[in-house]
Formats: sequence, C-alpha cells, structure tokens
Amino acid sequence: MPIYLRCPHCKSDQSVRNKICKRCGETLPKQAKTYKVVVKYAGKTISKHVPNSIELAKQIESELKAQLVKDEYIPHKPDIILDEFYEKYYLPHIKKTKRSWEADASRYRVYLKPRWGNKRLSKITPYEVEKLITDLKDSLKPQTIKHIIQLLNRIFNLAIKWELYMGLNPISKVERPKVDNEIIQYLTKSEVKKLIKVCLSYPDRDAGDIVLFALFTGLRRSDIFGLTWDNIDFDNSTLLIKERKTGRPKTFPLNQLALKVLKNRSRLIDNPYIFPGLNGGPRKRFERPWKKIKELAGIDPSFRFHSLRHAFASLLVSHGVGIYEIAKLLGHSDLRMSQRYSHFLPGHLKDASETLTKVIKVDFGKK
Repeated sequence: MPIYLRCPHCKSDQSVRNKICKRCGETLPKQAKTYKVVVKYAGKTISKHVPNSIELAKQIESELKAQLVKDEYIPHKPDIILDEFYEKYYLPHIKKTKRSWEADASRYRVYLKPRWGNKRLSKITPYEVEKLITDLKDSLKPQTIKHIIQLLNRIFNLAIKWELYMGLNPISKVERPKVDNEIIQYLTKSEVKKLIKVCLSYPDRDAGDIVLFALFTGLRRSDIFGLTWDNIDFDNSTLLIKERKTGRPKTFPLNQLALKVLKNRSRLIDNPYIFPGLNGGPRKRFERPWKKIKELAGIDPSFRFHSLRHAFASLLVSHGVGIYEIAKLLGHSDLRMSQRYSHFLPGHLKDASETLTKVIKVDFGKK
C-alpha cells in the first residue's frame, strides 16, 4: 500500500522512500506538490491524490485500508465547500507556485467569497456564473471580470485534478467576457524627453528612478518591484528574472541608460531590493507618484505605467530594431504580441518591397 510522489523530471510515480528516481536517475524533492495514495485489498484498488502533505497522505492511506478490510468503503463523488477548498488547498498552493497570488486572494475575497463561499462546488452552476458576469458588468471593466472568471476556473480545475470534486466545471459552459487587448498607448519623442527631465529632477528619487528604469528596459512593473541586487550582473550588463508563467529564469540585456540608473542607486540605498517599499520589502504601489510625474511632464492622465513598455518598444522599432529582437527584449514568447509595433518601422513595407530591386537587376532599355 505505497504512497507515491511524482518525479518532476520524467513525471513517473516514485515511492516516497526513494531519494533518486528509479526511472531517470534524478534527485527527488523532499516535499511533493501532490502525493498519490494507492491501497489494494481483496482484489480492490483505490487511488487518491493528496496535495502538499505527506502526513495527510499517510492518514488517508490508513483510513482507506481500514475501510477496505472492514468492507465499509463506499465510492463517492467528493463535493467540497468553496471556502474550505480555497483556504485549505488552493491558497497554500498558489502561494508557492504563482507570483501574483495576492491578486487572486483579493479577487476571491471581494467577488467570490461573499457570493459562494459557503456553497459546495456542485451548487455553482453555469447559470450562477453567467449571472455573476452580468452583475459585474455595470461596475467592472471586461478585463477585471475576465480575471475573476479565470480564477474560478483555476479553482474548479484544481479541485477536479486533486479529486476533491468530481462534478462539472461550470466555466466550460460559460461564454467568457471578450477583452480588447489591442489598446496600446505610446509617447512622442518630445513627451519622452519631458518625462526623462521630470524624473531626473523629481524629489522622490525612488519614484523617478522607477519610471526611468521602466522606460529604459521595457520591464513590467511587477518585475521591477521584485528586482534585487543579486539579479544584476554588472560585469556582463545583464539582469536575471523569473518568467511570470513558467517560473524559469531569463536573462535580459541592460543598456547603458539602465545601468546608469542602477549604478546611481547602488550609492543611495543599502537594501537587497533595488526599489524597496516603505517596510524594506518589495514595493507594492506606485499610483500617487506616477500620477504626479505624468502631471509635471504634461502627459495624458490616462497613460498607464504598463504603457512604458510600449514606449520602449516603439522607440526601438522606429530606429530600425527588428520585431524578433523586440519580442526577445520584452519577453514575448509569441511574435504576434510584438507585431503591434510593426507600423513604427520607418517605411518598412516600401523598404521591404524595394529589396527586390536590389536583388534583381533588370535593364528595361529606353523607349
């Protein structure tokens, strides 16, 4: 009646007693994300997936064995209460696996818990989800509603995966809100110059440096706020961050403008975080200084901090940097995400067409 953990390298089931995977030879983790309990008795086999806890897996193994021996085991379809699943299973899981887990926690607390916290998952029907979407349309943007529905979808999928719920995922029958992701804001060259001037003289040096670093690197705000000095390699002019979705480390080049911001800051602060918050940890908010900096620079109040990525990319493309290079600098895995900047290429379609003129020489003669 073994308990298995899954090898993260070859995905095979291995006994928790093993330190090395018998299939691929790699070292096994001391703590698994999911354990598999398998109990066999009198020709009957029961398997259960248990998240995170080896102690819970051993407890379930003993209970199942006793039930089989006494012939008291009755197969059933688990149907857990939403709050119980979220607090006991989902939240501990995403704290370890999702960088933006606090956003999930906030959406659950504000929108899902008051509505369905005490309900069993089977009672949350497609109709209930459709009604939630309709009720939120008057007060929230489509993108925000989409995030809420995606959170609910992840909760159901994880409960089904861990066999804590065996029913329908209602999101599979719901039409999700449509979001226009093509709304992109840019800055003119004169606006860029004004913004840089304001940031260099802004009294709050942290705020000014954050905006400059975003403009000079095209990094996302969350990545900038999470940067530590250990992420920076001054010798090779690079920085290392973890990809948001995969968690894999990724190296980005640093130009001289970005390096200058960092070198100036290294003389200002003594903290592992490059842009620390008030408590010394990573910074969380930036709305107030960003609003003031835009006002001083004469930039449209609706211009988002995230759009500094677009400003970074558009400036590079307008000076001949290719779409492939832009995709790499922005961390895009899909070139289609970077195609939105193609219209900034100087005469890019005409220049592309004229390439044929250089390749093929034709003498049409005189008429």
